[in-house]
Amino acid sequence: QQREFAMALASRKEGAEALLTLVGAGKASPLLLQDRQIVQRVRQSGMADADPRIQALTSGLPAADDRIRDMIGRVAGRYGTKPGSPQVGAELFAKNCAACHRYAGTGGLVGPQLDGVGQRGPERLLEDILDPNRNIDEAFRTTTVTTADGRVVSGLKLREEGAEVVFADSAGKDVRVAKGDIEETTVARLSPMPANIGDQVGEANLPDLLAFLLRHGQPSGASVGPAP
Repeated sequence: QQREFAMALASRKEGAEALLTLVGAGKASPLLLQDRQIVQRVRQSGMADADPRIQALTSGLPAADDRIRDMIGRVAGRYGTKPGSPQVGAELFAKNCAACHRYAGTGGLVGPQLDGVGQRGPERLLEDILDPNRNIDEAFRTTTVTTADGRVVSGLKLREEGAEVVFADSAGKDVRVAKGDIEETTVARLSPMPANIGDQVGEANLPDLLAFLLRHGQPSGASVGPAP
């Protein structure tokens, strides 16, 4: 919820200023300012001294890459010792992933289709889930537009319809922007996928999501751990 709030605030200069003020007052987590999508919006909002303020507010925090690497190691180790439940993982996938990703014939088509991802193995799959910007496909980079009224809109550019450009946001929902309102367009090496999936799903539940993706994504006849 804090991430959604931060993304919305950072869409405008005054909102980005308010976000940094909230973090400085201890009313919002400084970890938000290690989220690349949020930082990108703050920078593009036009507020002054964004980078030094972000650096000051995140000083003393472990690097985001270190936290992700540590989580991957913990979850992979837990999965290797006790594989999770594919049934629970299916529910987690439906709640957190299916809006954007199609898998086993169900889900959206905003992000990459996931049939066959089980062949990557648990650690590589965890990298894709927890650090979506590490191995991003060129076709799924984030496009950001700044409008004449100072609004910042980011997402995967889907198509143009008449006088509008249609984007998919991090929840897989369509966002429409009038072409005539767009003043600047940039394409970043970032994925529209949220970088906090580990928090959304919960670290303790990640072995279940892995069990679902690995069990159904393996080639025919392969086995991934005992059935629950």
